[in-house]
Formats: sequence, structure tokens, C-alpha cells
Amino acid sequence: MFSYIKYKFDSFFTHGLIFIIPLLTIISIFIILIFSVIYYYTEGTDNYEDALWEAFTRVLDPCAAAEDEGLKNRIISGIVVLCGLVIIAILIGTIVTFMDEKLNELKKGHTTVIEKNHTSKIR
Repeated sequence: MFSYIKYKFDSFFTHGLIFIIPLLTIISIFIILIFSVIYYYTEGTDNYEDALWEAFTRVLDPCAAAEDEGLKNRIISGIVVLCGLVIIAILIGTIVTFMDEKLNELKKGHTTVIEKNHTSKIR
């Protein structure tokens, strides 16, 4: 069972940027929704929108957690910040890998040239 899940996970990531970015978006929304509910019940905010905003800002901005008071809130914010850092790191790594593959493809020279009367420079 575990090997099947690992296989599906690996095959999903081989499809490239078009599948990874929506997956990261869905994971981010899921994390924000889960932790906004946790913030709503632990911090005693007046409305859910404030808790949603707190979870959203902590996923995208680790410095937002600096204003938290109490050990319980700091631990929750620390977990949210770590999740956000992992998501951003995966996104940056994916984009860098995609750009590297594209540049290597261009270096090979297998692209179609649509120019007329041009000079090719070969190294």
C-alpha cells in the first residue's frame, strides 16, 4: 500500500509545473483552513474572518507570528510558519528546476527558428 502511494506521488511530480502549482495551492488552502479553525477556538477571536486572516498571514509571513502571546499560540504559529516555509521552498525549487530544464533545452539547440536572414552563433 505504501509503495503504491509513493509511486503515485512520484508520478504526479513528473508531470511538471502545471500539476505541482495547483497541488501546492490546494495544500496551502487546506492548511490555512485547518489552522484558522484552530486559531478561532484557541485565541477566542470574535469572528472567523480574523482567525482566517491570522492563519493566512502566518503561512506567507513568518514575522507575523512575532506578536503572538502565550506558549500555546506560539507553538501553533510555529507549526503554521513551518508549513508555509515548506510550501514556499517547494514552490521556489519547482520553478528553479523548471527554468533550469528549459534553459538546458534551449542550449541543445532543438528549438524552431522562425527568423529570416539570421546568423547562428555556435560555441
